[in-house]
Amino acid sequence: MKRLAELLAGDLKPTHRAALLRHPGSDNTKGREPRPCRTIEAGGAAYDISEFDDMFDLYAARPLLTRKAKAAKGNGHDRNSEQELRTSEGRLDVEAALAAMKPTGASVNDIQPRVILSLLQRAEHPSDVIEQVVSATMAMADAAGLGWTREEEIKAVVARVKSSLALLHREYDPTTGSIPSWLAADFHNDWVTMLERGACPVLRRTGFGSGWCVKAASGSPGPEDEPSRHRRKPQNDDEPSAGEGAGVKKAAAPFVLRPFVPFDPATLPPREWLYGRHYQRRTVGGTVAPGGVGKTTLCMVEGVAMATCRNLLGEQPTERLRVWFHNGEDNIDELNRRLAAICQHFDIPMKELRGWWFMTSGNEVPLRVAKGYSNLTIDTRLIKCITEAIGDNQIDATILDPLVTLHGVPENDTGKMDTVVRIFAGIADAQDCAVELSHHTRKLLAGSTADYAVDDMRGASALKDAMRAVRMLNLMTKPDAEGVGILEFERAAYFRVDRVKGNNAAPPSAAIWRKFVNVDLPNSDEVGVVVPWEFPGQGAAPSPQRAEAERKVEHVFLALLLRFTNEGRVVNDRQGSSNAPNLFAQEPEAKLAKVGKKPLAEAMRRLFAAGKIRVEPYGRADRPSYKIVMV
Repeated sequence: MKRLAELLAGDLKPTHRAALLRHPGSDNTKGREPRPCRTIEAGGAAYDISEFDDMFDLYAARPLLTRKAKAAKGNGHDRNSEQELRTSEGRLDVEAALAAMKPTGASVNDIQPRVILSLLQRAEHPSDVIEQVVSATMAMADAAGLGWTREEEIKAVVARVKSSLALLHREYDPTTGSIPSWLAADFHNDWVTMLERGACPVLRRTGFGSGWCVKAASGSPGPEDEPSRHRRKPQNDDEPSAGEGAGVKKAAAPFVLRPFVPFDPATLPPREWLYGRHYQRRTVGGTVAPGGVGKTTLCMVEGVAMATCRNLLGEQPTERLRVWFHNGEDNIDELNRRLAAICQHFDIPMKELRGWWFMTSGNEVPLRVAKGYSNLTIDTRLIKCITEAIGDNQIDATILDPLVTLHGVPENDTGKMDTVVRIFAGIADAQDCAVELSHHTRKLLAGSTADYAVDDMRGASALKDAMRAVRMLNLMTKPDAEGVGILEFERAAYFRVDRVKGNNAAPPSAAIWRKFVNVDLPNSDEVGVVVPWEFPGQGAAPSPQRAEAERKVEHVFLALLLRFTNEGRVVNDRQGSSNAPNLFAQEPEAKLAKVGKKPLAEAMRRLFAAGKIRVEPYGRADRPSYKIVMV
């Protein structure tokens, strides 16, 4: 008690138990009239005396100013400095406080604890707090030529972070079952798990000395299935175990390795697909395409389909879902135009989206969860807000478009980009929702006409590795457009959705095609909307639209065959200058119907099979030629 009083510049007189302790109900003899003593706080927490020993060693070289020394400095300057370090809301201005540190131990000892406590109360990650405080302190020390080492300063700041966390833990009541407001989002899942076990969770530094984890406080219940003979007495993180030398810290195990226990596969929960074997709960998916292909509109139409439980693109959602769509590039007016066009084209009343569709723009709601080129800085407060917003609104699918607006780190940095995607994977897992990230492709080599593949995603390969499902949007190629009779200037309106990575789903049996159609809004704007489209002759499942398209091509083939026959022009089914599909594709009737060589060849085969056309010989009997005629 005397060491505490001297260290904290307290009163040296009340250092015996009788002066400090009173029994509730007894009289306090100080003052004119005796007053009964009462309990003003009953936290019930127990503290290890070794924590004070560590603090004595930490502050021994930097004692706080005594009351006499503080009085000699004067009170006016201190009050003005305190006001300057506060924001208009009354919160501590961390940047100003760190900048105000002076090359004296007293200033460092005064500012560091306040800054650390303030940052922790804002739900900052303890590692980020240590990095920020140590960097600012070392910058001041180096400028003043104090000769301090970063290693020693890290030890001092770590100890102060532990002390501040102990203060926050003391004010937390685990019986409420809630997550404390000061806890960083990275620890929410483990904190809840510890509460469900009936333990009192605390945030501790791991035995490896660089990370943090949630542990059960001393005296809290351990795992129910742990054999009693293996249970050990809980130890403080810094408490040496038996046999260890003095000053050697015991490394706490970050996990428990348990033997395999056989289970019934029928009891495993099935994968929860939300839409199109792509959106899946508790996973992150990706939609990748070059700029302007249609990933934003495609994701919006899919989101509206999930929010309304309507079959808009050939996929019927199994249930109605709450969808949050965020676009970091367009303003909210442009997003509303696109949404209005979707509702108008598919005849969806906007009131049907109320309570099921949530939409934000990056201009009003920026979502940049991480930044930094040399040092990665994670915005834990923003991550916590995103997580809570999804949970509070019971969001089932979150679509974030595009990925480049969600971070400020180099895309080619594998470690940093993996961390960014893992942040959203953690949110998806914690909130039992699907998270979809749209992303851009890199530029292909000049003159290349190849389709984009999974390795053409822009940035580090960690992106595709961290996503469970990735699909690539490819514009219709020139040969495909010529094959189905689509003019060159119309080709950009058609694109193919290729599933280039699907860890949890089998590849589709046929290519998925989409098409842009223009919608005229009442305000005179033209807005593109993505609609389903089937490539003629690709072997997709029969449908009324497919049957009508085939009938149309067959009609064109027969009409051209009749005209050619009347004109005395011969066509056949063999390769060469008289090949019927090649010749027919160049005629005005085929171009008007947008029918190319490939669908005409498919129609010719169907007509042969149906017995509507046949091949007959003509010319010399010893060396006949062949032509197609109508039956």
